Amino acid sequence: MEPDSLDREIEAYRLLLPGIKERYGSVWALVADLKLIKTFPVFSEAAQYARQHFGKQQVLIRHTDETKLEFAPFVLVHAEK
Repeated sequence: MEPDSLDREIEAYRLLLPGIKERYGSVWALVADLKLIKTFPVFSEAAQYARQHFGKQQVLIRHTDETKLEFAPFVLVHAEK
C-alpha cells in the first residue's frame, strides 16, 4: 500500500462519518479501500474482522463518537500463515 494510503482512509472516514452515525449510531467503523466495510459494537471485533479479511493491508478503525474517546487504540497485529 502507498505511504499516504492511511491519510486517504482517514479522509474517506471523515466524509462517510455523518452517514455512518445516522445509520448505525455509536459504533466502531472499519474503513478500507476508501469505503465503509462494516461496523462493530466493540473494537476487538473490528480488529479481528480486519485481520481475518484484510491481512496485512492497512485499514482504519475509528469510533463514531469522537467525544467519547480522545483517541482510538493502535494495534499492530502480526498474522502468521
